[in-house]
Amino acid sequence: MSMPGKRKTGRGGAKRIGPKPLFVLLVTLGVTVTSSLVLYICHSKTKPVIPAYEETRRPTSNLARDIKDIDAIIYEVLYEGGVPERDISFLAVRPRHRSGMEWDFTDLLVRLSEPGQIHPITSSFAQSLKGLGSLVSYKLERTSRDEALFHLSSGGYYTHRIRLTSRGYARPERWPMPRAALIVDDLGYDRDILRTLSRINFPMDLSLLPMSPYREEVIGLARAKGSELILHLPMEPNNYPEVNPGPGTILASMGDREIRNLVGEHIGSMPGVKGVNNHMGSYFTTRPDKMTVVMGELKKRGLFFVDSRTTTQTVAFEIARKVGVSAANRAVFLDNDLHPKALAFQMKRLIGIARQKGSAIGICHPHKKSFDFLKSYTDRLKGSVKLVRVSELTN
Repeated sequence: MSMPGKRKTGRGGAKRIGPKPLFVLLVTLGVTVTSSLVLYICHSKTKPVIPAYEETRRPTSNLARDIKDIDAIIYEVLYEGGVPERDISFLAVRPRHRSGMEWDFTDLLVRLSEPGQIHPITSSFAQSLKGLGSLVSYKLERTSRDEALFHLSSGGYYTHRIRLTSRGYARPERWPMPRAALIVDDLGYDRDILRTLSRINFPMDLSLLPMSPYREEVIGLARAKGSELILHLPMEPNNYPEVNPGPGTILASMGDREIRNLVGEHIGSMPGVKGVNNHMGSYFTTRPDKMTVVMGELKKRGLFFVDSRTTTQTVAFEIARKVGVSAANRAVFLDNDLHPKALAFQMKRLIGIARQKGSAIGICHPHKKSFDFLKSYTDRLKGSVKLVRVSELTN
């Protein structure tokens, strides 16, 4: 018989858990699991889906790959080969299109101090180009002992012309300090990248996507850095909606009033905005009627427009000038390829165009590799061009 006031123990002497403690344990466990789940869901919601960055021109095509490879060879043979940067002129970087393909044609002039430099450079070019495969072809015109001309193509598309000359060699007379502006596109969806951007200590203007979750932080950063705030206006691309610029996109199917209202709402959501550049828009920017509506809204508000040139068939700059909006064209996308040599060559291209034309606008995106490159390039960039705000290069 058990003693009064004593509770029975189970096997091994362990106390049995009664109904009440068991209930409390289960409730506590349930609360803990539920709280963890709620915290996980809330944390997940703080990570917004980032819209795609700028359209790239068929990045997987043979033409795009070959142009990148040719640019890499130019960088290695000329810049790494010891030709002074100021003796390499980008006479033109012209958009071209044919048979559904779009690309930038590059026209280079390379001044050499001695005729004897031409042969080793042409040999190095020829040897390197042979390694690119059957689609890349070149024609070398040896016009004289002191001049040579390369014509390069990929799959029948004429991509580069490079003239090497030592005739009447002289340092080119250009502006003592050409001007360049750099825009950081696609901001507003990554809070962490803003910290890196805040530590870059040369002028950069900030292009903010409307309806983005961190637009207040971007507006604050622009104010703190003295940067110009730009509305990165989403516009309908080719192959929409498979290619989607994100929320707030203006579409060619919209009526004029709807476009005006949407553009006005986006502008109104960004206090201090100075101008606009297009996000995607390879279809919308080819429509003169629709671009006229957009430019009318910018004119009323005194805002500038920078054509990001996501298609060679854009009419944006032409319509801006016609309506009376101060405008400019993007010269270079800095970071469609994040390889260090590709970044360096695109920066050389920006500097070269600025030296030839007097000014140039480059666009980069919120990639950590891009910002790391820019931080490492700060001193060289400041020594090559005068960095200015975008509004100074619009007219």
